[in-house]
Amino acid sequence: MHNFTLFTEEQLAARWNITTRTLQKWRAAGRGPHYTKLGRKILYSSTAVEIYENPTRTRCVSTCTSDLGLCSTEKFKEH
Repeated sequence: MHNFTLFTEEQLAARWNITTRTLQKWRAAGRGPHYTKLGRKILYSSTAVEIYENPTRTRCVSTCTSDLGLCSTEKFKEH
């Protein structure tokens, strides 16, 4: 079982000291960390945020949950 945190759009904007509108523009342009949409709510997993914050860390090669950016392995490699 994975233990992770979900950030709302407002929480992530506050963490990065940007506006929620900036995050909305990034999503429309296909930028920013992976996100999940539940109804009208946008959620970002802590794993996806950390991967985006640290570009030298990359996604895992094995099975990933693309909408949450969760990896089923500890091995990370660029793909």
